[in-house]
Amino acid sequence: MKPNPLLSAHNDQRHFLFFDLDGTLAPYGEFAGSPEAYPVFHRLLARPEIITAYVTGRDLQGAKRVIAEHGLPLPNYLAAADGAIIEKVSEGQFILQQGWWDVLGRDWSAVSCDAIVDSLSRVSGLVPQEPQFQSRYRACFYTDYQAEGSVMVNRVQSAMLGLRLRCQVLHSRDDHRQVGYLDVMPLGSGKLGAVRWLISQTGVSLDQAIFAGDAGNDLPALSSGIRAVMPRNGQEQVHKEAHAALEKKERGLSKRIYKAKGGFLGFDGDVLGGVLEGLSMHFPHMREWMV
Repeated sequence: MKPNPLLSAHNDQRHFLFFDLDGTLAPYGEFAGSPEAYPVFHRLLARPEIITAYVTGRDLQGAKRVIAEHGLPLPNYLAAADGAIIEKVSEGQFILQQGWWDVLGRDWSAVSCDAIVDSLSRVSGLVPQEPQFQSRYRACFYTDYQAEGSVMVNRVQSAMLGLRLRCQVLHSRDDHRQVGYLDVMPLGSGKLGAVRWLISQTGVSLDQAIFAGDAGNDLPALSSGIRAVMPRNGQEQVHKEAHAALEKKERGLSKRIYKAKGGFLGFDGDVLGGVLEGLSMHFPHMREWMV
């Protein structure tokens, strides 16, 4: 049995790896990546120094389905619905982390998700997503694929003023399905909020953490200053925005994000192969763990 890395006393030896699913670990649309990368990924995650979390926009059941369909190793944590819900994985069981909901409730307790969906359903260009995709701390909508993200965000923020909620509005695009998405979440939530909370719970050094993602809902984490990786298929506009945001914070900080080029261990650089390439660039010793 793999030793429990969460109980390790040697915090400086541990790494916390955060991964998006679709297009990052799992093939999506036209990007299949290199199948040979998956045994390498299993070998890496079997290391006792590695703690993992899958951080995805999918709902819990959808995320678990992707993990099973692609034979991905179970993580230590699963953060679903763009980080609106976190479960700890122990001996194959998924355990809700109520402490994370307690944190989110500080920003968003008096108004229900249903009330937010109802309030915003009259905003032009927004269509509420199906009930199974709504959650306690995420109200989600479809937008037109061609809609300008900043315009939609400003429109929703204006409509939200009357509710007096501490919230954030996130917009992203799915190039494969040609649809836009917009989420309203508590201010401290989202993928980045979930990443920061999980790091705080385990005591791993921030410099030993890394986030891998490919799309718009990954942008806050990719541009946070935490070490970051994008596979070669990652959306170029998202990479440009993350690079610019990091340089605005501090000159040279953009070196914290790496976008795969392909060729590492013979992988094409898309999806998981590109993620492994990025991990080896940030942490060269991981290459030995992989091979």
